[in-house]
Amino acid sequence: MAETFEREALTAFDIPTCPLLEIFLQTGMLALRSSACSSSSALCSRNGAGASASASGGQGQRGGSATAAAADGPGRDLPFDAWSRPGPLTSTLEECHAAIARRAQQVEDDKQKAQQRAAQQLQQKQEKQRMWASRQRSRCLTCDPAWSPYLSRIPAPQRIHSTLVCPLSGDLMDTLNPPMASPSGSVFSLEAIKQIVETAKDEMFTDPVSGEKLTLKEFQRVFVT
Repeated sequence: MAETFEREALTAFDIPTCPLLEIFLQTGMLALRSSACSSSSALCSRNGAGASASASGGQGQRGGSATAAAADGPGRDLPFDAWSRPGPLTSTLEECHAAIARRAQQVEDDKQKAQQRAAQQLQQKQEKQRMWASRQRSRCLTCDPAWSPYLSRIPAPQRIHSTLVCPLSGDLMDTLNPPMASPSGSVFSLEAIKQIVETAKDEMFTDPVSGEKLTLKEFQRVFVT
């Protein structure tokens, strides 16, 4: 009886018979069998009673018709709301709908988060571009708005041609007359040091700042950049 109802239900609703659908409807069919069989049993009992009464009256043809009606009755007389009755199938469908709704909400949330991240990245990129553009227009730190309050009190440096003059001879110190530094940090020209060493009796150079006596080898050349 249950198999007959299952076949008639699939045929009535044009449901294709595929393994996945059969597995999905298996739980629902089991839930419907209990209510279907109870109503079908009552219907069969009524039909059987009518068939018995007809058979007792001596009409065999009517009894056969009643038996056929009893065989075809369970599937055709099943109310349509049996598919919406509470049971495992209804619970499974509700869980599927809830899972689909949760997944759709999750996809929507992820989409909104991605849009927010893209907007933040675009804003940061534009801010960096504006910041670097302002820095590129600044030729020195005093032109930078962040440094100008601190450097406004300091005079702006100027590029000039600097020269070094020997404090002993007054000559210009350059590549031909390089500056020489003593161990104590005093700087004199090479030609002035040679003249003093040549004229000294002990051939020693006396540093006028520190007063120490030095030889020419103790001086080191200074490279000015």
